Amino acid sequence: MAFEAQIPMRWGDMDTYGHINNAVFVTYLEQARVAAFASRPTDQTGNRMLSSGIVVVEHTIRYRRQVPFSSTPLRAVLWIGEVKSASYTTHYELWNDSAQPPELAATASTILAPINFETGRPRRLTPEEREYLLSFTAPEGSD
Repeated sequence: MAFEAQIPMRWGDMDTYGHINNAVFVTYLEQARVAAFASRPTDQTGNRMLSSGIVVVEHTIRYRRQVPFSSTPLRAVLWIGEVKSASYTTHYELWNDSAQPPELAATASTILAPINFETGRPRRLTPEEREYLLSFTAPEGSD
């Protein structure tokens, strides 16, 4: 099942053009990703993965709409796409729910890889981690 998180906008996220600065979206993606991994208190796999080491390999963001500052949080929808032996792809939709009707503000993907902090070297995903990642399935109608 896809994960949803509410991502509050901060006043300082806005640039001189009166909308949320494009660079801030990378932080919003990170907030959604960390919230997803911490969202299942009965399954500590996500927390173990965060504490054992994950590095970002690549970000891709497609900005679809400007987002003016609002006290209404953005809604992040997150799911895991491709899971390889030593990397996986996280997909996101960021929705501006303060717009009526809500607007898709951005779509994004992040390729991540587990790493051994002690050696600084990549490592393979464990079967438990692969199963955990695959539980974040795409929402109906997503690409």
